Amino acid sequence: METNESNQLLSSHALALLSEPPAAANLVEISLQLQQVFTNLPIGLALIDHQGQVLCTNPAWALTWNLTEFNPKSFWLPHDLVKALLPRLVDTLCLNNFWQSGLRSPAEEQIVTVQLQNPTQEFHLRSVPTRNSQNQITGHLWLIHDATDQRELDRQKNEFISVVSHELRTPLTSILGYTDLLIERDFEPAEQKQFLKTVFHEATRLSGLVEDLLGVSRYERGKMKLDRWVLPLRQVITQLTRELTLLENHRLLIRMQDSLPPVYADRNKIKQILINLITNAVKYSPQGSEIELVIYEAAQLPPEHPPGRWLIVSVRDQGIGIAPKEIPQIWERFYRVDNTATRQVGGTGLGLHIARSLVELHGGQIWVESLVGTGSNFSFTLPVAADPPPQAGLLLPD
Repeated sequence: METNESNQLLSSHALALLSEPPAAANLVEISLQLQQVFTNLPIGLALIDHQGQVLCTNPAWALTWNLTEFNPKSFWLPHDLVKALLPRLVDTLCLNNFWQSGLRSPAEEQIVTVQLQNPTQEFHLRSVPTRNSQNQITGHLWLIHDATDQRELDRQKNEFISVVSHELRTPLTSILGYTDLLIERDFEPAEQKQFLKTVFHEATRLSGLVEDLLGVSRYERGKMKLDRWVLPLRQVITQLTRELTLLENHRLLIRMQDSLPPVYADRNKIKQILINLITNAVKYSPQGSEIELVIYEAAQLPPEHPPGRWLIVSVRDQGIGIAPKEIPQIWERFYRVDNTATRQVGGTGLGLHIARSLVELHGGQIWVESLVGTGSNFSFTLPVAADPPPQAGLLLPD
C-alpha cells in the first residue's frame, strides 16, 4: 500500500512540476526536487536495464536489504542480490523466478513477497516497467518495502482475537448455563446460592478481563494517570489480604521489614500489581504450596536502576518456573509460555505486561529470577516518599 502511495505521489509531483514553463532555471529546480523525492523515500528503489544491471538506487535500497558492501555500478539483478541474501532466503528461487517472470512479461507489473530468516523479515518486492519518450520499455524499477512490522501487527491482532474470544467464551458459558438452570428449574436454597456464587465469580472474571484490556489500551495511548499519595505499604498489604479470594488452596506468607518508610504511589495500582503477581504465582504453583510476599528497603539496586531510596517487593512461589530463554518475552502482552502446564491453566497473557507497565509508570523496575521446576521470584521497586510534593495528599494508617 505504501509503495502505491509513493508511486502516485512521485508521479503527481513530477506531472505538476513538468506542467510549468520549461525555463532553464525551472528545469534545474525540477531536477533537484525530483532528486530529493527519490533520495528521501523510505521505500528502496533500484533502476535497472534490460540485462539487470543496476543503474542507480536510493539510500533506502541498500539499507532495506542490509547490503553492507553495495556498489550499484557493479551490481546485477537478480544474481548479486541472491548471492548476498542466500544464507537468509527461505525460498532460494523466489528472486530468480521473479526476474524470469518479468522477462516473459516486460510490460506488466510484478509483485512478490520475499521472506528472510535469522532474523525473520518479510519484504514486498515490486517491479514496474520504465519507458522512454517514445513509450519504449527501457528497463524496470524495483521497489522494496519492509513489511515485517505489519506482519507482526497482523500476528498480534489474530492472537488477540483468539485469546480474548477463548477467555470470554469460558465464563460466558458458565453464566448462561447456570442462569438457564435457575430459570427453568427449582433448586434448594443451598444449591441456588452455590449457582449464584459461580455466576458472580465468572462475571467478576469477565469484568477483570475487560478492565485489563482497557488498562492496556490506556497505558499504550499514554492516557493512564497515577493518583499518587504518600502511604504506608503495610496498610495496603493489610487491605489486600482481606480482599484476596484466590488463596483458598495456597498459603500466603508475608515478611515485611520493621519500620518500613512510606511510599509515594497509587494505592489501587499497587494493589493491581500485587494481585497480578500473586495470581500468576497461584496459577503455576501446586495446590497447598507456599507463596511468599517479602518487602524491604533496598540496600542495593539492580543495574541501571534510577538512584534514590526504594522499597523492593517480591512475590516468591514454588511453581513450575520459567526457562531462561522465555524470560525476556513474558512481559509482552498476550505472551504465554507454551508448554503443557500453561495450556491447562489458561489466561490472557496480560497480567505480567500490566504489572510491568504500572511499575514503570511509578518510575521503578520489575524483574524475575526463576529455575524450571523450582519456582520463580518476581520483584519490583517502589519509590520511598521524601517530602510530599505540594499537590500530594497524605494517607494515614487506619
